[in-house]
Amino acid sequence: MGDQEGLHELFRSEYPGLVRLAFLLCGNSDSAEEVTQEAFVRAAERWRRISGYDRPGAWLRLVVVRLAVRRRRRAGTETDLERLPERGAMDPPPPDPELYDALRELTETQRRCIVLHHLEDLPVTEVAELLAMPEGTVRSHLHRGRQAMSTRLDTQTVVPR
Repeated sequence: MGDQEGLHELFRSEYPGLVRLAFLLCGNSDSAEEVTQEAFVRAAERWRRISGYDRPGAWLRLVVVRLAVRRRRRAGTETDLERLPERGAMDPPPPDPELYDALRELTETQRRCIVLHHLEDLPVTEVAELLAMPEGTVRSHLHRGRQAMSTRLDTQTVVPR
């Protein structure tokens, strides 16, 4: 497989999931696409090195998270009033509508912590580093987020600890 073909394959396999992740962190589809595209531009610039990684998709995911968090901070839109759009406004619809609705009810910081830790499977230490907050604060947001979600979801679909 040629050098550029590997990048194209990575794009085909990772782009949809990265846009979804960026959307959950940014709260808007235009920003999510821009963040994801910027991550792929950075990957293309460094492709010779990244192509040798065991999991180049993991590198891209971290870049998307960092760019999305930085974008939200710079825009000054980090407020508890900032919510994800209604489910019906999404194209395509979210894979788990009940989980999506529960995420919509969380504060921005709780949602980021839940998405990164539970949906992206990052350890608390990495979430803390990405969000530039102490680990104890991340744990607190995870706890409060899970509590808030548990009132919305039945006990079978609650995000695990």
